[in-house]
Amino acid sequence: MIRLAFAACVALGIFGVCGCALVDPPAEIPKIDDFRVTLSLLSNSCGYGALPIQATSQTDAVLRGYAGDSASWKWAGQGTAASGSSTSDGHYVFSQSSTTELAAADPTTAYPGCTVTQRTEVSFTIAPIPAQPVDAGTALDAGDPSDASVAADSGTDAGTAYVLAGQMRIDVTPNAGSNCAPLLGANGGTWQAIPCQGIVQLAGVPVP
Repeated sequence: MIRLAFAACVALGIFGVCGCALVDPPAEIPKIDDFRVTLSLLSNSCGYGALPIQATSQTDAVLRGYAGDSASWKWAGQGTAASGSSTSDGHYVFSQSSTTELAAADPTTAYPGCTVTQRTEVSFTIAPIPAQPVDAGTALDAGDPSDASVAADSGTDAGTAYVLAGQMRIDVTPNAGSNCAPLLGANGGTWQAIPCQGIVQLAGVPVP
């Protein structure tokens, strides 16, 4: 029997759904900001019935981790944050894979079933670069002629007017041995194609 729950699980490709096993990021990762993210659909070769991504939507998310360090990204309403990485120039990447059985095998007809792997990757750049603030005491101890107030202003803080720009890509591929033909639209299913891909543009600013 074909399972229809997958469509709701992969909508927007948000981490933490469909039983994805995510590792909670270390509690000490510093918070960069709360972002309000606009998601704009660029392409969806899976079809809306299989991957119901709206043309435009908006949701909030929390970014933790200075550029060049470990990072985490958590969509609003998501149970756990996704762990990821970043580079010193402010580029962040978070990815997660999960496996879902779309159609169960039927030994009476020798049908092998259809199992797919969904890989979701969120990648974006933050400007200005979220740099770790310079500790005022360290700067003064090193003989920095500037005073504590100047040193304390180094780096970025919660009041910085960040701009987030990037993409979310959702790739769905059949696992070896699967037969996903019965799920395609030509055979009465909801999928336009398997394998397939959805690409969403991301644009965000700090939550007011």
